[in-house]
Amino acid sequence: MISSGYKSLILMLAVGAITNVANAMPTEDLPEFSLEKLVVSATKVPTTMFNANANVNVVGRQEIENKHFNNIGEAIRNLPGVNVQNMGGSGEAYADNTLYINGSKNIVVLIDGVRINFNGGDTEKFSSADFIDMNLVERIEVLKGSASTLYGSDAQGGVINIVTRKQIGNGYGKLHTDYGSFKTSHVGLSAGGTEKGLNWYVAAQNKKSGSFKDGQGRRVPETVDAKTFNVKLGKTFDEKNDLSLMYTQYKSDYSRIKPKKGQAYEKAAPIYGTKDNNNFVMSYNHKFSEGSNNVLSFSRNSKDINDNYTAKKPVQYVQTNLSINDQLTNKIGEHHTLVSGFEYTKDSIDRASQTIRNKDFHNTALYIQDIWDFSKQYNLTYGLRYDNHSKYGNHTSGSATIGFTPDDKTNFYASYKQYFIAPTVNQLYSSGSGNPDLKYETGYTYELGMKHYFDKNTTIDLNAYRRKSSDAIGLVKKNDGSGDSIYTNYDTEKLKALAQRLIRVLMNAFTLVLAIHIFMLTRNQIRTLIKTDICHEVYGILTSAMTMTAWQ
Repeated sequence: MISSGYKSLILMLAVGAITNVANAMPTEDLPEFSLEKLVVSATKVPTTMFNANANVNVVGRQEIENKHFNNIGEAIRNLPGVNVQNMGGSGEAYADNTLYINGSKNIVVLIDGVRINFNGGDTEKFSSADFIDMNLVERIEVLKGSASTLYGSDAQGGVINIVTRKQIGNGYGKLHTDYGSFKTSHVGLSAGGTEKGLNWYVAAQNKKSGSFKDGQGRRVPETVDAKTFNVKLGKTFDEKNDLSLMYTQYKSDYSRIKPKKGQAYEKAAPIYGTKDNNNFVMSYNHKFSEGSNNVLSFSRNSKDINDNYTAKKPVQYVQTNLSINDQLTNKIGEHHTLVSGFEYTKDSIDRASQTIRNKDFHNTALYIQDIWDFSKQYNLTYGLRYDNHSKYGNHTSGSATIGFTPDDKTNFYASYKQYFIAPTVNQLYSSGSGNPDLKYETGYTYELGMKHYFDKNTTIDLNAYRRKSSDAIGLVKKNDGSGDSIYTNYDTEKLKALAQRLIRVLMNAFTLVLAIHIFMLTRNQIRTLIKTDICHEVYGILTSAMTMTAWQ
């Protein structure tokens, strides 16, 4: 056990080392990071990371190129608060991969703001390992924290928004190939261009991999032969109207193993499977005026997984997701931005878990959110969502976030957000573990955060949250001695992201800063002092003290 004194010393040395390295490194060698990056996942309105009043990470185009990420999962794996659980070597030879954000697998995945994830199953709501055309990606936004007002059920943990490139170049063409260990190869051909308001991109790839060695040096006989086809078309009709269409397909043949207890990997019989995933996304944007526009979007996604198809009882998942969303954004005067919309989603399960056939849920929702800049330094974002679920009826979810920006380098925010989560088809009807009497889950999240921008190379970003759920859904062992599990509603579920001490420190600091600022508004002398360089040093000392206190 490391004592608190040593923890503080280690932290100070680490902070000092990071600061010195940042100052010593040439600018061109520094990692890509900027609080001025535009994001849309937090509010559905383009804003900078600094002003988003949310815990957002962005993986940008430059980082994707420099680090040669092979898929979406690789790009987001190392982000704080994100856990990508890929089975096997790459995750492409399995159907039960899982994404977690802030400890929750209930997340929403978007392409260009359009929902594409599946809610019928219990684990793989998005195949992050199967999205391998990284040349199409402009950036990946990861919003950590509940966003149910804007994105509905399953946004308990957060949102992943994959933003694609609007145009890659005029007369663009690329042929690439690479080879690696374990019989890994990747060959791709892509082309694109622009002409008279039309931009287009088309790509095809083939990826293969063979057996690999695990961390204990054992040979794991797993193979993947995957083919992808992607096409994107965009048309700008005039300065007020544009249309975007995109189609992606992923098909693969794979083999994997599942050794019996005590059996060597090399002696396990291979299990063969196939995947066929298709996504279609359409988005039409109409700009009424400088501060008003409407976006109509549509998506249809299908997933067909046939695992262990040589067995007597293969595991097959055939699912389809349909989503329609119409969103109106209005700038009302100088202080209000109103976002309102309609959303319809339908999740259909043709076949899953051998026992689920021809099941579907659909949900209709209305939502509204107001971003109110009631002063130069304070803003309030509040909203309400109404959902009508085909099985679980009506539900409303509210949210409120207050932001405080004392200067152009520091931002504080605090939020309260509600959510509800309907059980999946798998949780209700799967053989053995399904429970048709499950209730829907409800809950709320508190979040506190602070960003401070010392200079272009040095920033600090602190976030803390506390989540509480009622009727949380999870697997519980049956009492019949069989060792089997069944999905059950827990009474409550609590999750603390950081130590309770950190939450108290952030709350006290936030309250203190608000009190000081209110006093500043009435005293010119204090307001003058706040503008001095001394105040910026105080902010730096305060944030360092907060971090060290939390570490202890």
